[in-house]
Amino acid sequence: MKTKRDVFLFLIVLCGLIVIAFSGCGKKGPPLPPEIPGQKIAAPFDLKYTLDDKEVTLFWQHKIEHR
Repeated sequence: MKTKRDVFLFLIVLCGLIVIAFSGCGKKGPPLPPEIPGQKIAAPFDLKYTLDDKEVTLFWQHKIEHR
């Protein structure tokens, strides 16, 4: 009787691992910028950068146009 229980538990654990392994994989869609309904973000201006050892940090300004 114990072997049937062991097989059942093994199958449950295996199914759980399969679901977890494949649920987070793959491309969901193209990256999109955040969007607020009724507003449009204009092109950036006043672009500046700082350069560290192996890192570049960008800073910029942008205007928000209300539709």
